[in-house]
Order: sequence, then C-alpha cells, then structure tokens
Amino acid sequence: MRFTSFSGALFLSCLPVFTQAATHLSADQQTQLDVTLYTDNLGLVQETRSRPALPANQPVYLEDISQQMQTETLRLNKVGRIKEQTLNQAVLNLTTLLDNAIGNNIILARRGADGQELQQTVRLLSAQGNTLMIEHNGRIETITRGDEWRIIFPDMPDNLVLKPSLQFTTAGAPNAGEANISYLTAGLSWQMDYVMTLNTARDAMQLQGMASLQNMTGTDFKNARIKLLAGNVNQVQGNGRMYAKEAMMRATMDAPMASAVSEQQSLSDYQLYTLESPVNLLDQQRTQVPFISQEDVSVEPVLTYRFRIGANPEQQTTTLKPNSVIRFYNNQHHGIGKPLPAGNARFFIPDNDGQLQYVGAAHLQQTAIGDRVELPMGQAFDQSIVRKQTDIQEAFDGTVVAHELLLRNNAKESRVFEISTDFYQPWSIVSSTIDPTEKTGGNAVWRVTVPGNAETTLDMRIRLRTEKKQ
Repeated sequence: MRFTSFSGALFLSCLPVFTQAATHLSADQQTQLDVTLYTDNLGLVQETRSRPALPANQPVYLEDISQQMQTETLRLNKVGRIKEQTLNQAVLNLTTLLDNAIGNNIILARRGADGQELQQTVRLLSAQGNTLMIEHNGRIETITRGDEWRIIFPDMPDNLVLKPSLQFTTAGAPNAGEANISYLTAGLSWQMDYVMTLNTARDAMQLQGMASLQNMTGTDFKNARIKLLAGNVNQVQGNGRMYAKEAMMRATMDAPMASAVSEQQSLSDYQLYTLESPVNLLDQQRTQVPFISQEDVSVEPVLTYRFRIGANPEQQTTTLKPNSVIRFYNNQHHGIGKPLPAGNARFFIPDNDGQLQYVGAAHLQQTAIGDRVELPMGQAFDQSIVRKQTDIQEAFDGTVVAHELLLRNNAKESRVFEISTDFYQPWSIVSSTIDPTEKTGGNAVWRVTVPGNAETTLDMRIRLRTEKKQ
C-alpha cells in the first residue's frame, strides 16, 4: 500500500488516564492562594485546598500547579505522612503520543472515493518534524503529514497526563480537611518601571511607578493575594549559585495613581510589599499594578564631568559634552521617604506646547530611605567643556600641574556644572579660581553655576607629591 499524505487530526479511544482509584485536588478546591514574587524568575506559592479523606497508599494527584515547580521545596501538610511524590510533566499532545508510539502499531485512516473509511495498521519507526517513517508489509516507507489521513492511537500511554500534576501517596488521612501546599517555582517575576515627569525648570518632578508581574509557569493563579519582595536573594541552582536581579509604562497620566500597595515592611535585609487587592495572575501574561505616586518631588539638575589629574604632560585640548544628571534625596523633606525597589526610570519634560517629550532613561538601584539618587539622562546639547593642561613643572617633592576648564552654557537658563577630579598620589591645591566644594582623600569637586548664554573659566593648579621609597 502506498501512502501520499495523511491528516494530523487525532482520534483517541475513551480509555481512562489512570488505572486505579485516585483523588484529584485541583484549583477548584482552593480556599486560599498566596503568591510571593521575587525580581528574577522565582516565586513562592502557598495555598490551601479542601480535600476528602485520603485512604492509605491511594494515589493523590495535585493539579493546577506550576510546571516549573522546584519539587525539592514542596511542602505538604495535613495530608498524612508522605510516602512518595512524583512531578509528572509528560503532557498529552500529538508529539508525546507519537514519541510513545515509536516501535508500536498505529492506525492510519482516510475516506475513499466512495465515502467509506479505509484503515491500515502500520508500525511507527520514527517521527521527525512532518515526516513519519513506518513499516508496512515488511517494507519501510516514509509519509508526510497532509490533509487526507488521520492517526488513530490504539491505546492511551500510562505515562501521559492531560495536564502537569504532582502525584503522591500518603499513609492516609481518615477525615476530610484542608491541605496546605507550598513550593518555590521558576517562571514568576516582577519588576519596577518608573516615569519621572520633570517640570520646565527641572527642579521638581512627579514620580510614578508601576509594578509589572509576570507569570510564565504554565498555570494560572486566580484571585491570588500577591506580595512582592525587593532585594537580591541568592538562589541555588544545580551545583552553582545565581543571584536574583531586575514594559514600558504609558508616558502620561491624567491624574496621580492610587497605589495598589497596602503594606510595606522590612523583612530581614529586604523590603516586602503587599498588594491591596487580589490579582488574577494568568499564565503567559504580564500584569501591571500601580505601586507609587508622588507629586512635587524636589530634584536638582546637574551637568557632571570627571577626569583624572596625573603627573604626565598632555598635549591635546579636550572638548566634550557633560553628562546631564538628575539628583534627588529619598526623604520626606524632598517629597518621597519610601523604600524604592530597583527598576528602569524614564524621564519626560513638557515642551513649549505643554506636550511631554521623552528625554532619557536610567536604571534606579535599590534605594533606601535617606539615600541620595543620581540618574544620568544623557549628554547635554547646549553645554560643553573645553579642558587643557596649561602648565606642568617639576618640584622638589613632586610635580605641579595646571589645568584650565572653559565651561560654556548656550542655553537661556543658568546651569550647574559639577567638576570632579581623581588623584592617584598625594595632592594639594596650590591655587584655584573657584574654591572646591568637596575634598576627600583622592577626589575634589567643584560646583560652578554658569549663567545662560555665558561661559566661565575654572583654573586650578595642583601639587602632586612623589612618595619616597622606603
């Protein structure tokens, strides 16, 4: 018999999946569901399900669980003493049926020209992509999936299930009750996204944050009470260790958001946030909930430039654009005073027509109350710095080096330049046209306000001492 094509449609005889009496605990029996999400592919699922009495040694199938469960973390309480447990992820589909049928007989069927169905029993040798290799009447043939033939599988493989489930047996629980279930799973994560809307003067902003919750576990978590843990939590995977780390929000919002967070607490060295209302966390979906909304947060725009001063002659003049930075303090006085989880921040500012325009992005690190936050927006357009070494002389105890920095501001408004210098040997300032605002062991900082459409020159002379060898 020669085969040219066949249908991929599937006919299954009505055979039971399980061959012995069993108890099935599905999501329909859930009475409580709590899910804690971490920031990198990790979640903690804790739930309660009502259950009947459990006879000793009877199989119990826990359904509607994560396909990425870490079975070594599973805890089952109030089900009797656990004797054994197995996570069955071999789900019934055409691919798994074909794989299980290799070496066995299958039936190919189609309708003839007279409308009668024709069936032929063959032995399946392999199934690769759309090509099946079969044995028929002692000959090996190949057929390609098409639209005429369908496959009939004579029986149901015992190792396939309709959906992932955890099978366990217990020593028995004579009375009906509630089973407590908890486990860690991959496939769950959350991240923060911030929108920072600056005012025209760039001295205040509206801070809005959304928490994005992602479920890639292969199961739905409906009506779940959600907690979000912010912080870097160590995870053990195999023989190694990895660290838990970090959807663009809409750019404008007509009114401040109502936060979905009802409680925030410190937990060990982390921050734990509880969402106010239950959430349907469906598989393969990203769900966003309002997290924080703060009006009138005080900020400071700064143009920064950092360079090293060494005892080497420099022949070239350096012309560059300073970095545009937004700086603010996380305290109540400046308008926040709440722990801020790490996340991506995007900046917007109104143009002359009042429309918000995107002007940069940065990553906000975990920010405790009292921390200073500095976020780079990009390089300035209307400002520039021209730096050159104007003098270098040998001294009795080292080298004296002079630098000139021309700070140009072509914008209408005045801008603050913050110049930082790094030293890799003992140093002191011989002279400076502007006093530094900060001096530490290996660093000095100058803050210079340059009026609009103007320029200012910063001249400095630095003594670098050569340490004597012992």
